[in-house]
Amino acid sequence: MLVPVFTLKLHQKIYPRLVTVGKFDGIHPSIAAATTGGKIFIHRPHSHTQTEYTGRMAGGTSGLDLDCVFLNIGQHITSLSAGSLGHDGKDLLFVGTANNLLAYDVENNQDVFHKDVPDGVNAICVGVTARNVEPLVYVGGNCSIQGYDARGEDVFWTVTGDNVLSLMIFDFDSDGENEVNKQTNKQTYE
Repeated sequence: MLVPVFTLKLHQKIYPRLVTVGKFDGIHPSIAAATTGGKIFIHRPHSHTQTEYTGRMAGGTSGLDLDCVFLNIGQHITSLSAGSLGHDGKDLLFVGTANNLLAYDVENNQDVFHKDVPDGVNAICVGVTARNVEPLVYVGGNCSIQGYDARGEDVFWTVTGDNVLSLMIFDFDSDGENEVNKQTNKQTYE
């Protein structure tokens, strides 16, 4: 039987499919979710330091105090994911919009890179595949998948047969090496 460890009242509308968990400090899991008005709600229950927020980030205003912050993206959010592109073990928050990808360092409250993605960002996943030694952030959009490294360089690109709805990295063909797998409007395959 499942028993809740805690209950959190968000007082925010959370959009379906736009929720992720990341270890933004490298140790503790935090929840990030897209809310109304192009904002991302980040619940960090292990961060109990008073911080002066500037830039995209603002402190919570609903009685959740220091555990919650809001990240202002200013655009309609279409995809959200977390993952590590570096060797420091800290996850970055990846935010997709209709024409952009933002890699954001939650712990240091700063943009890592921002890329224009003309095909849009419908899906995001992060990981290592057989083709790349270093982890990449893969972005699926309108008939294409692009891969960006830790510097935001476009190092992978391929055409798909339709709009990419979701992405996942796993060993699809049981050969011991991970592949990027996609689901489109018409089919699922690597």
